[in-house]
Amino acid sequence: MSDKMRFIINNKEYFFNKENILNSFQNKQPRLAKKYYVEINDKKVGIKEAIYETIEIPKIELATNSAKSILKRLGFEIKAIS
Repeated sequence: MSDKMRFIINNKEYFFNKENILNSFQNKQPRLAKKYYVEINDKKVGIKEAIYETIEIPKIELATNSAKSILKRLGFEIKAIS
């Protein structure tokens, strides 16, 4: 497992990595992605959902641009719903 990365979301410190996000959706069915998503276990997971389900923060605390930036840093490819 790779080292966890440090992220600041709403002045709170969180440590997680790509594997944490992948593992969060092993047995979970994601909600319908609205605009942007990442592929996790062959499922389209909304970019904010990928993070807030992993670190258990309220969805409202996470901005879309922050979610994009975090997921890109972790090596995910951001895709748009077409």
